[in-house]
Amino acid sequence: MARYRKKPGEIDAHQWLKNGDHPEDGPAEFEGKIVRYFRRPEPEYDGQTVHDLCGRIWHDHGWIDALEGGHTVCPGDWIAKGAQGEYYPVKPNSSDEPETDPLADARSLLAEHERQQDEACRAEIEQVLAKYGRKLVVTQPQITIVPT
Repeated sequence: MARYRKKPGEIDAHQWLKNGDHPEDGPAEFEGKIVRYFRRPEPEYDGQTVHDLCGRIWHDHGWIDALEGGHTVCPGDWIAKGAQGEYYPVKPNSSDEPETDPLADARSLLAEHERQQDEACRAEIEQVLAKYGRKLVVTQPQITIVPT
């Protein structure tokens, strides 16, 4: 089981790949109690037609009943249990890491931005120094300007 952070707290989620994967579904040879077989009468949902969103045939999909109708479950989705006991599919995140730090992306972007600013600043300083026949030498933790 994986843990996802969701405002205001955390939720439980289980990854669903095929019938019977959810721990509350029961044996795989029977229809699941949480994730049911995907059944639709319309011809565009026949078992061999490919679902545009995930690239898998509809026969590989599941269905979760909900008050508002229901949710299609693609193989690889995480099945989350809400605060009211309802279940719903959550698409896998881009890093495929179920436990995420909500500030990790912000920290990474900030570090990249600072690195780019440092590089731009250094290039600008080197251009100015080159006009005067000087160059920048950086040896941690010291910066020295020397003749070229």
